[in-house]
Amino acid sequence: AAIPSVIRDKEVKRIAAYAFEDCNVLKRITIPSNLTLLSEQAFFGCGGLESIEVDKSNSAFLSEGGVLFSKDRAALYVYPCNKPDEIYTIPSSVICIYDNAFFANTRAKKIVISENTRVIGNGAFFSCDSLEEIFVPKCVESIGYAAFSCCERLENISVAKDNPSYREIDGVVFSNDMTILEGYPAGKTDTTYVIPNGVKYIGGWAFGACDQLINITLPDGIIFVGVSAFYECTGLKSITLPNGLKELPFCIFQGCGQLENIIIPNSVERIGSNAFSNCDTLKSIQLSQELL
Repeated sequence: AAIPSVIRDKEVKRIAAYAFEDCNVLKRITIPSNLTLLSEQAFFGCGGLESIEVDKSNSAFLSEGGVLFSKDRAALYVYPCNKPDEIYTIPSSVICIYDNAFFANTRAKKIVISENTRVIGNGAFFSCDSLEEIFVPKCVESIGYAAFSCCERLENISVAKDNPSYREIDGVVFSNDMTILEGYPAGKTDTTYVIPNGVKYIGGWAFGACDQLINITLPDGIIFVGVSAFYECTGLKSITLPNGLKELPFCIFQGCGQLENIIIPNSVERIGSNAFSNCDTLKSIQLSQELL
């Protein structure tokens, strides 16, 4: 698909959100010189996309090896879902990996993040099903929610020991002060996990598609759990929720098909929509009087 520079005498300057959604047979896209704005998930679901090319006179974007960057190469915008490389090294110029940049890539087994990268966006590596290795270098100061979620072969997320913002314990990523659990790798084979004391927040999608886990224990100090935190933990049979938790957010247990019973503590004031959708074996939910 070659995006035209002009349609009906009007310059094409922007690709709208989800404009090419689910164009599965699309392999290559060419962006013209005057297109300077790219909306969220413009190429969502383009499972066959191998390359994005950019007119060399474009002032906002450039393409290198089929990957879409900002003109100054400081931002990586889109890495195509079906780009055939098994190993990819992000250029040293990249400071920011944009939201969903590698979303649903099916080929890359190892991605090397630049030592100069500071920001990893929301869902940056979400559902990269072949990804086996990832290392967060010391300069990374911001990791968005669901950045490494639902990567079914990823057993360990490594973090540089001298990173001042994040740390890794047994392959699980936390904020450096251990108050936030950022992400648990979906390919980790442990069946039981006890979240460490001191953790107060669990990030959105933090345990997404962790289908090996059967039991998860949350300590009493946890006061917030993000959306879809345990999405499609298909092996999960039991979970201990702490007193002090105020809300069960949107889709928190969606797709937890083995979950049979759950006790909701008295502190919970709200249950979000689809909290238990597709929990096919759920037999009982014990509620506090305040929620009845």
